[in-house]
This record gives sequence, C-alpha cells and structure tokens, in this order.
Amino acid sequence: MEWVKDKVIIELCPRIHEFNKLQSATGAVVCNIDKAEYLLDEIIGLAGEILSALKQSDYALQLNTDLREWKKLD
Repeated sequence: MEWVKDKVIIELCPRIHEFNKLQSATGAVVCNIDKAEYLLDEIIGLAGEILSALKQSDYALQLNTDLREWKKLD
C-alpha cells in the first residue's frame, strides 16, 4: 500500500493545495473557474481511486456525490 501514500502525497495533496488557492474564506471558488473545475475533477478521481484501494468504496461514492453536487452549486 506504499503507492497509496505516494499517491496522496505526490498527487492528491498538491491538487488540493492548488484548488484551495482559488477559493475564498467561505470555500467559494472566486477565480479561474476552469482551472478549479479541472482540479476538482482530478481530486474526485484520485480520492475515489485511493479510497477504493483502502476498501472504502462506500465513502468514495459518497465523496464523489458530495463533491459533484458542490461543484454544481459553486
């Protein structure tokens, strides 16, 4: 499972950090909407892959649903 740790550190965390730079204090995306959407799609995919590998497929499904719903509202 070392690859999971690497995937989180090398791929997921940097994307989350970049996405956070595009948000206001309330969590709303306030600039570069296209980049934010692209990053969020990558975050959703990576999180799903990681959670599935950790046998957390129910959580992965719920996270996917929640993030896609939030994406529609923003």
